[in-house]
Amino acid sequence: MHWPSTPVEHLAAFQPSFCPRRECPEHRRTSPGYRFFRHGVYASRRRFRVPRFLCLTCRHTFSRQSFAVSYYRKRPELMHPVAAGLVAGSAHRQIARSLGCAPSTVTRLAARLGRHAMLLLARALGELEGCVEEPFVLDHFETFEFTQDYPFGVATAVGSGSWFVYGLDPVRACGAGSTVRRLHAPRPRGLASSRATGPGAGHPRRRASRL
Repeated sequence: MHWPSTPVEHLAAFQPSFCPRRECPEHRRTSPGYRFFRHGVYASRRRFRVPRFLCLTCRHTFSRQSFAVSYYRKRPELMHPVAAGLVAGSAHRQIARSLGCAPSTVTRLAARLGRHAMLLLARALGELEGCVEEPFVLDHFETFEFTQDYPFGVATAVGSGSWFVYGLDPVRACGAGSTVRRLHAPRPRGLASSRATGPGAGHPRRRASRL
């Protein structure tokens, strides 16, 4: 499996293999032969001489940072400590306090790291297709989102010998919170109108005066 061990930001002789724009026909290119021109360089406060490129198909420009995991990040140095805190099981606010940033920053970084982890897992599973010989161990982890009224479980298939996670299968669980929501749910309008039939059914005082 081709997975770069060196960050893109540290590659001096970087050459793009496809166009980063989704609407470009060369965005999904997997074979060599992508045509581009070098389009100068630019510098930022944290990086010096970042090369730019020109796609010869869509005629749009892009830089080396378009292929980096720290793309459009004001504080790219937070990537590694946030990842370490998430692996250790720390909460987002706890990580934010220790790193001196906002909790929303940790949340956005967690989402970006999660997308890259899903990409790595998908590529690894593609390489392992038809080659797995070890037995699986299935573990079911139950937790909740937002409040305990919304429980869900995550089935995790792990290799017994390699400890490789072969997949995650989240499913919404039905707990006691669903019963509470049904008890406190507003009554449908159709049910109230079906019970109130006849003249003066919607006015209790009028019915009492007639009796």
